[in-house]
Amino acid sequence: VSSELKSFAADRSEGKWKIRLLLTGDGLFDLQAKILSITTEPLEAGWAPCSVNSRNILLYHKTTRREHFPKATLNREYPLYNEREEITEFVNGNVAVKLNGTWITPPVHCGLLAGTMRQSLLKSGKIQEGVITRDLLHKKPPIAFFNSVRGWRAVCWCAD
Repeated sequence: VSSELKSFAADRSEGKWKIRLLLTGDGLFDLQAKILSITTEPLEAGWAPCSVNSRNILLYHKTTRREHFPKATLNREYPLYNEREEITEFVNGNVAVKLNGTWITPPVHCGLLAGTMRQSLLKSGKIQEGVITRDLLHKKPPIAFFNSVRGWRAVCWCAD
């Protein structure tokens, strides 16, 4: 896999790329690449149409099985929430809310993927864990979307 990735990367030396390694049940793999178009414009967000079940094991792992998520785009995201009305994450990244000067992100037990950027921000003390409820978002605190591919983006709440 390592030599294939090096060769794959060498063919894509210009620009920024998202590389996906898909592993099959029988140990075979496929590499896919997509050029990234990064923007720093605020990301529009509105409620997901229904809650996620925090006991769904797929929420905690990177997977191609995403039929339980609404369709998000580079400029439109959906904060997900669980059966307890706790915010979990966005469809394609983690979420943080600024409360009393501190950025808060939900704990993993709410039902989310503990992304690599999230782990790094927690370790550095730039964000802290805390439960975020849907009611809290109705008060319109500053909200951020983040992941290791797209970075940190401000979120603009849109009425649905």
